[in-house]
Amino acid sequence: MDQLYLPITLVLAAAAIIRIPTVIRQPHARPAWFATALAMLALMTRGSLIPIQTLDAWLGDQNLIFLVQCWLATFAFWVMCEAAGADTRRERRASLRLWIPSTWCVVFTVPFFLIQGRKGTDLFFIDAHLGEPSAIVCGILYMLGITGSCGRLLVTLRGRPAAAHWFFRIGASCVVVASLLWCASIVIAAHQTPIDWMGTCFDSLFYPGVVIMALGLVTFAIQRQARRITMQRRVSQLRAILSRNDVIAPDPEQELPLVVFDLLVRIKDARTIGLVSPTIAEAKVIAHATAWVDRAFPQIASLSTANGASS
Repeated sequence: MDQLYLPITLVLAAAAIIRIPTVIRQPHARPAWFATALAMLALMTRGSLIPIQTLDAWLGDQNLIFLVQCWLATFAFWVMCEAAGADTRRERRASLRLWIPSTWCVVFTVPFFLIQGRKGTDLFFIDAHLGEPSAIVCGILYMLGITGSCGRLLVTLRGRPAAAHWFFRIGASCVVVASLLWCASIVIAAHQTPIDWMGTCFDSLFYPGVVIMALGLVTFAIQRQARRITMQRRVSQLRAILSRNDVIAPDPEQELPLVVFDLLVRIKDARTIGLVSPTIAEAKVIAHATAWVDRAFPQIASLSTANGASS
């Protein structure tokens, strides 16, 4: 699996660089970008660009590079899952609550510093210290944190039928299975001969799972941009209908879905009092916009239904 660290790191780096203009313009894209950058840095601690021995030497040659890797990976998975959850809930911006991964990092850092003989860099640090219970506890706690982040995302995705959600389902499932398999493997290896196929399965599931989840974030970014373009087109079409009938449509300072909803309400009111008589083509635009709002933003549709009932 070592030979894949570099290409995966380069793919994540390219994704982070390409999305910089979007991140500057759109704050809601920053959590996903942050997660991608953290994942890239976490893979770099595996020696994908700079030898791991060199990195650890910079930190005092005490295997602290392993701890840094665990910190970065913990934050990367948490932020990635929170960003994905915000996309599935159509939230404008993810609520990251970084105190949660920070607390968990403290939890597995304590047993790390209880491990004896950390002098010298080990590529597979936990495997090299399986004789010490503190090493096993440290490794299991670290992996359980990642499992918890991905498991929480899987719960969030329940009942979400969109095809893009399957990137997260497949990727997070791979990571959960790989993490639990790794925990079982180090417990077994501490008491008997290591089982090689478990390590192979971990590599075959964990890192592809990370890539699949990153693809899910990219897919949602594309979908979000497509929704924005669709909303802007709807707004332009609905404004044109009001303008043709000499009805003033002010520029409200609110989210585009609410602008579409507001324009539909204005057109409905104007039709009621006879100010707007849409053509056949305009009637289709209104019908399509209404159906789109009902389908894409059910919370607005429910508001519309409530208003209709109250009137």
